[in-house]
Amino acid sequence: MTGVGAVVHTAGVQPGESVLVVGLGGVGLSAILGAIAGGASKIIAADISDAKLKVAKELWCDSFFRF
Repeated sequence: MTGVGAVVHTAGVQPGESVLVVGLGGVGLSAILGAIAGGASKIIAADISDAKLKVAKELWCDSFFRF
């Protein structure tokens, strides 16, 4: 199961829904791409790494949290 599969199949994200992705490693970044492809209206990214949050910003996430 990849991040895309988790968003599309397991969570069943529908167009217009919001998605929170916690942890922006390979699977988390893949989940962001799945949320974009699935038509999520708002994507929130959270990670401890500023570098990974920068990548999330480049992937059109709407909100960012460093924890």
